[in-house]
Amino acid sequence: MNKLWRNTSDSSTQYGMAEMKSGEVDTSKPVVIFLSGFSTTNTEPRSVKAVMTHVEKMLDGTTDQVAEHINLYAWQYESKRSNIKNIFNYNCRPSKAFSNSALTFVYDHFLPLMVNDPKTDLKKKTASGTLKPYKEIEKAFDKITLMSYSYGGVFSQEVHNAMIKTMNDLGFNQKRARSLVSKIHLVSMGSMSRPTFEKNRFTSITMVATNDRMAKHKSRIWWSLKEMFARASKKLTVKKLSKRSYYVTAPVQRHLFEERVDKEGNMVMRNIRKLFPKWWPRNSYHELPHYTTDRDDDNQFSKIARYALLNSIKRTARLSPLDMIQPTAPLIGDKQYTAQENAKYKKRVAAGIR
Repeated sequence: MNKLWRNTSDSSTQYGMAEMKSGEVDTSKPVVIFLSGFSTTNTEPRSVKAVMTHVEKMLDGTTDQVAEHINLYAWQYESKRSNIKNIFNYNCRPSKAFSNSALTFVYDHFLPLMVNDPKTDLKKKTASGTLKPYKEIEKAFDKITLMSYSYGGVFSQEVHNAMIKTMNDLGFNQKRARSLVSKIHLVSMGSMSRPTFEKNRFTSITMVATNDRMAKHKSRIWWSLKEMFARASKKLTVKKLSKRSYYVTAPVQRHLFEERVDKEGNMVMRNIRKLFPKWWPRNSYHELPHYTTDRDDDNQFSKIARYALLNSIKRTARLSPLDMIQPTAPLIGDKQYTAQENAKYKKRVAAGIR
């Protein structure tokens, strides 16, 4: 089943997670919702836990420390079979397609932020209710950041389309609906959607490695010249798609190392776990750490997702996509990059802007 989870330090709960019911998304603090890959289903609950832990590591905090600053959630899909079907449906009709799962997500977790007495009919795909004041809806959406990885990039765009449909049901005109939805920020990594067709939706940064084999296979079926040219670069490229959307590409290396704790409790550097089986002769270059690393020597994407997440969490109003990826102070703890490291980062990003 589709479910929204949050991390909890309560050891009595399964995998240290608590399920969120309809209307329980709390925007009194910044909200981060992680939409993961197509394997994050009810048969793989540990994948849900893993992605939330990954975000906590990006923020350099424990579960309790992160919970002091933000409300962190992760979405669980119904099944892999429906996710594969949804990839095909969405990529064939990126301007309008959305699944029942995406509509359920909107009805359960975003509609209560817009109306006081939500009434929905999933079968007829209709929603109604008494609208909250416009400023209150605007303020709630200003607190929401979506992070998506792989199939989650498709699902985030289905959510956009479902939101526009729902807001039209509530009486919003197209211009006002799109303006409100753009208040939500999106950090999309290894997206399996069609970024060049997703202009002026959420305020978004989309990162796709030029040698990401999963994204390449998708592009062979649904291709565009803009995406093909963006992915041809051998260096970091930050390409403007629209006022609210930038497409970031770069090649990633075969090997990427990250800090891990060994059996003795020591911090060691280990190669990341590969998406394809060990016996498979080729790499996928699609692994999440390729997009979230902060190791400058290993990857040109270094620090981009981290800064995009931090700036989105700390925002008080809509940012421009370029403002999302500017260096900023940590949210938790005192981990700071030196002025020299930040200057090197800014130079790398500025050189890639197109």
